Amino acid sequence: MNLLEGTLFSFNCRFKSPFHTTEREYSNLLKCASFIPGTTLRGAILKSLIELNCSKISDLKKLDTYEEIKKFHLNCPEKCPVKTFFTESKPLTESKTNSIFSSGTFNQTKYNLFTRIGLTKDSKTAAEGMIVNAECISTGVPFNFDICLFEEAVETIDALKEAIDLTSENGIGRFKSIGFGRFEAKSGDENSIDDVVYQNVPSLEADTSKIQLKFKTPLIFKNSPEAFDSKNIGTSLSNFFITRYNDICLDKLAKPLNILSADMLWMPEFINRYSYEIGKRESKMSAKSGSQINLKFGNCNKETEDQLAIGSTFGIGLWNNCGFGLFDVNVK
Repeated sequence: MNLLEGTLFSFNCRFKSPFHTTEREYSNLLKCASFIPGTTLRGAILKSLIELNCSKISDLKKLDTYEEIKKFHLNCPEKCPVKTFFTESKPLTESKTNSIFSSGTFNQTKYNLFTRIGLTKDSKTAAEGMIVNAECISTGVPFNFDICLFEEAVETIDALKEAIDLTSENGIGRFKSIGFGRFEAKSGDENSIDDVVYQNVPSLEADTSKIQLKFKTPLIFKNSPEAFDSKNIGTSLSNFFITRYNDICLDKLAKPLNILSADMLWMPEFINRYSYEIGKRESKMSAKSGSQINLKFGNCNKETEDQLAIGSTFGIGLWNNCGFGLFDVNVK
């Protein structure tokens, strides 16, 4: 396993105002997620990074699609940290990841309820007689998140820290317009990617055939048919593992894991996110946190250990560069 050179930067934070991001929306209740999605952190931080460093924001606001925005940043003649996060599309054998934003995890959870006037779905105007209660994480609750930067992206850390400072004042999550989601952030530990990954390498015997994966964050699928295709789930997982390995490692693998069977004990749910890159909401089918997959291998070797270590450290599936698809490995 020949990993890309990189550093994991940790941040210790505490909310200065309540925080809400919707996990599920009922007719009169907005239920708050039990973690801060990495998509929320990445989108808010990169938005601040662009505001602080892009001198052509007026031109940027005229663009509609993600491809136009990416081309705009890549073709910009100025030396700017923003373009590091808009990379050229490359074949799988040449692809590599330059940054990973983890989800935010709470050291403790303390919820409060607040009440708002409900909005109509069509016009987003106040709905007569509709009162909505929303869960929120209380002021003062601490949380942590990490940013992994690889190769030349490590040089952007100072600019990212400035962007995090601006983000902390602007807030994250929903209801920022009424002061929600503001926090204070302090830089924590810095660790090499090698140290982070190698401490997660599972110890497997050659005759180990059964392994259980328990997901700590949702596993995101490309679409619903892929999620519910129990016959081919082993193939899908093999593709997830080898794709992730080839993202993070210089020694690209060509042969996926030999998964003989995969039994999923999972809780399906749709995950929604607002993508700042494409300027609209996305909805994907996922296996909820706590879901389990029992895998049976034809044989276990070093490549099996390495792919499991990469997947458990950096996540598999879609949106894995934003903290999704993380799991613990249990040998059965």
